[in-house]
Amino acid sequence: MSYSKPKCEKGSKLMRTRCECKKPAKKKTKKKTKKKTAKKKMKRKTTKKKKDVYQEHWALVRGQYSLNVPTTNQLKVRRKRIDEVYKLYDKIKKLDKKVPAPKTWRYPPEYCHNKQLQDGIKDLKKDLKKKENEAKEAKEIAQRNVV
Repeated sequence: MSYSKPKCEKGSKLMRTRCECKKPAKKKTKKKTKKKTAKKKMKRKTTKKKKDVYQEHWALVRGQYSLNVPTTNQLKVRRKRIDEVYKLYDKIKKLDKKVPAPKTWRYPPEYCHNKQLQDGIKDLKKDLKKKENEAKEAKEIAQRNVV
């Protein structure tokens, strides 16, 4: 077996330690920076801050929502659970007008721990089934009385 020297392109040098061809570095040219900085300033002004609807600043503190600082996936699940609480509340509200709003609860969904949210959803589902059954019974009694 014989070793042959690699063929280098024109304007490049052979690197002996790696047996590779090295191209010379390109010269940097000065670009117009005034336009770029103006564009950056425009972008900064147009960006809006998101409204913190679900009180995520509260949930990001260690020990508030979960034992450790929640990950982005945990925060997504938290948002979905809070949405589910409000959807269930809306359904219950249609059946019973006297139900208090979640914001006025002792523990609003935005400030509940992970387990509290899960239990709250279960309780709301039970309440919804109960209210639906009561509504069905009321309709049946009303129909019997009419006939």
